[in-house]
Amino acid sequence: MTDSEIRTTRLRWLSTGPVEASPAAVKAEVAKLEFLRSMDADSLDLSVLPAER
Repeated sequence: MTDSEIRTTRLRWLSTGPVEASPAAVKAEVAKLEFLRSMDADSLDLSVLPAER
């Protein structure tokens, strides 16, 4: 489902990296980090995943 604020899906938004070194690019990456932290993604226990994942 497309998010109207970012005009794309959240998965595509998260998987697209910066293409330039600009204040806007840095701001976009910080927004992604804040979004993931709001979902407590930084506290997930990933130790149960196989190493090759």
